[in-house]
Amino acid sequence: MSTYPERLEAIGIQLITPFTTAKAKHSMMCLNCDHVWSATPIAKLQAFKKRGTNGCPECTTIAKYATERAAFIAKIEERFEILSEYDGQQNTASWIIVRNKSCGHEFETSPGNLVHKHVECAICAGAIRSDALARSHNR
Repeated sequence: MSTYPERLEAIGIQLITPFTTAKAKHSMMCLNCDHVWSATPIAKLQAFKKRGTNGCPECTTIAKYATERAAFIAKIEERFEILSEYDGQQNTASWIIVRNKSCGHEFETSPGNLVHKHVECAICAGAIRSDALARSHNR
């Protein structure tokens, strides 16, 4: 039977401090991202058995954000074709170029506006506003 340190290495974790007991906290390092944190060997082995991941907090955060970003991109792509490079960040400081799948217009906008403010088409919206303004002046 293998030792706890060997079992941990098999799931991508290296103990930094010498092994004492399975239920004592140890400094450990993720062999995927080199992140160092403190946890019990038994907890990491149980997490791997339950979830199939080694439980590295850094890798978990990266995977979570990757999933969230992919979902955000998918939400945009329901109505728009993304024409510029875009990594899925939801901040309003970044701008992307999109093509509206309904009308075919291309425009630049904040990704958050497409999802959170339900922007349809900046070009069509401008034309609708100017038509309404022209009609109100012709009365």
